[in-house]
Amino acid sequence: MRKAWQKILEGNDAPEWLIAAGVFVAVLMVVPIARYAVARVFAAVSRKTGGPWGAAFADALQGTSYILFIPVAAYAASLTLAVPPRVERFLDLAAIAALLLQAAAWGNRGIRFWLKRKVEAARESDPEGATALSLIGFAARVL
Repeated sequence: MRKAWQKILEGNDAPEWLIAAGVFVAVLMVVPIARYAVARVFAAVSRKTGGPWGAAFADALQGTSYILFIPVAAYAASLTLAVPPRVERFLDLAAIAALLLQAAAWGNRGIRFWLKRKVEAARESDPEGATALSLIGFAARVL
């Protein structure tokens, strides 16, 4: 690992490092701005149409983890630098894993939103069915 860092440090000059730092910061700044803008659009669509899907997407976006976008920002920054193939592969895998974890978090919130609506509707007519739905929802969220 020490050799890899040495190659990265020696293979890139100051302007390349500044560009990489700018890309890193830009990615981390765009994520909350995009989350805020897209969530507002979905919430407005939900209010206008009265449908639950806009609210579901807006709620799912609230589950955005900024920490999970650090590997994505590092990967984007590394594209501006000369890095050894092993480091490049590591950053590729880290970014993919982070995006998959984020997608799972969004999916988990989506399932929870949908399940909450279904359980509330089922409680009035079928309390046992509501309990079964809760168990199915728990299993789906675990998966």
